[in-house]
Amino acid sequence: MVLDYMLSRQGNATEGAAACLQYGFSKLGFHDVYSFTADVNKPSKKVMMKIGMSFIKMFSHPKVEKDSPLNKHVLFHIKQK
Repeated sequence: MVLDYMLSRQGNATEGAAACLQYGFSKLGFHDVYSFTADVNKPSKKVMMKIGMSFIKMFSHPKVEKDSPLNKHVLFHIKQK
């Protein structure tokens, strides 16, 4: 998903992510949801935390070159309440 820069920082990503979680839990029967992003992607990490996801671990993405700033990723999780 790519958001236009003019729409960024208005809560749209958080609102959309929360709606996706709700749909996954209520309509698709998910019990757990995991999400990951590059560690340098601070806005995405902030969204994950805002919607109640918990940090699990940091890992090196196997498909990203080891010397790339995008190699280090973070994994988040949320369980259905």
